[in-house]
Amino acid sequence: MRRSDSTNGPPPSSLVVEGFDPVRERGVEAVLAVGNGYIGTRAALEEHTPASFPLTLVAGTYDPIRPSEEPPPVADAAPTPIAAPDWGALRIWIDKEELRLDHGLCLRHERWLDHDAGTTVRRWHHRLPCGRSVLATFTRLTSLTDRHGALQQVTLLLPDRGAPVRLAAALEVPSVVRQATPYLTRPLLEPPHAALPATIVVRGTQSSIGVAVAQACTLAGDSALEALEGAGHSVDRSRDGLTEWWEWRAEAGITYRWSRMVAVHTSLDAGSAAVAAAVRLRPLSPSAVAEDHRVRWRERWEASAVEVDGDDLVHAALQTANHHLLMAANPADDTVSVAARDLNGEIYRGHVMWDTEIYLLPFYSLSWPEAARAMLRYRHRHLPAAKARARRSGYRGVLYPWESAGGAEGTVALDRDWKGNQTE
Repeated sequence: MRRSDSTNGPPPSSLVVEGFDPVRERGVEAVLAVGNGYIGTRAALEEHTPASFPLTLVAGTYDPIRPSEEPPPVADAAPTPIAAPDWGALRIWIDKEELRLDHGLCLRHERWLDHDAGTTVRRWHHRLPCGRSVLATFTRLTSLTDRHGALQQVTLLLPDRGAPVRLAAALEVPSVVRQATPYLTRPLLEPPHAALPATIVVRGTQSSIGVAVAQACTLAGDSALEALEGAGHSVDRSRDGLTEWWEWRAEAGITYRWSRMVAVHTSLDAGSAAVAAAVRLRPLSPSAVAEDHRVRWRERWEASAVEVDGDDLVHAALQTANHHLLMAANPADDTVSVAARDLNGEIYRGHVMWDTEIYLLPFYSLSWPEAARAMLRYRHRHLPAAKARARRSGYRGVLYPWESAGGAEGTVALDRDWKGNQTE
């Protein structure tokens, strides 16, 4: 990783990852993740590799969920975040040859976290075994304008000669997540409807909480819309999810833009709410959605960014830390707080640590007071349960969870200990 210093490449403020190293990939996915305090998505490669761990989490969704004053119903059942359907998965074929890092020759591959725009970008120059070159750029963001919304954009350019292109955009819970996360059911699909966005719902096995993702996709050519008149579009549904298929003839030298606008909602109305949000987003221009997000992100970034002269490594580390802190907070919701590893992985199971405010509140108090206020309200909301827990254990004052999962203790061993103290 390095700080960008190229005027012809990533913006100078970006944190850049060059090449591809399977050993480092899961760490890179976490560092380059996108999030807005409600949705968090790891930066797994769109086509996925054996090194990938694609994961999207939504703040406050755990399974099992239980009242904060009760211990876990099963000894080893710590609350686990419910993995949402993956909205970043793509597969692309150029004249029946799949675009993959291990298929052909990678001429250039770089990804960056754009601190100024609040996006993650991947730029890839590849030569397929047939000799055809492909220039592809992938961009993702989770909106600060509408925290239920996310956007994925892809540009494809065949510089030498045209070819038929086939693109598959999946919505599913990846198999690697289903194997690693025990509290998941098979996706429950919304009834198909030609006039509505494609939607998928997943629910936990021990709770009624659902997470729904709806997508609305568009395809356009660069000053050559007539080239897309014959573009094909279809949707396939399976037990594990759905896939939207797009097919068109790409002409040499023309940039084609494919966009996926995504809406995410939770709880029992997840499906209908996600569909309604996607319907609302569908007529919007993807570029306008991205610009609105950039403007909101820039406001936040200017209030928190720091400059360090003379030490690029320290500067890059602080900028990246600030970026992730801005991704982690949601001042509009005091029922959640900043998880120990944000929403970019399963470490700490999305739990909020007891000392969150000690380390993070100064940053938010100085740069984003609304976020600091929401964090304090989160603690205040769970104050009665913390006082009752202390009394049951023979203490005065308050006893907050070591790891809070919706206000409940998320560390099974500690919950077992406190329960034992009550009966001694």
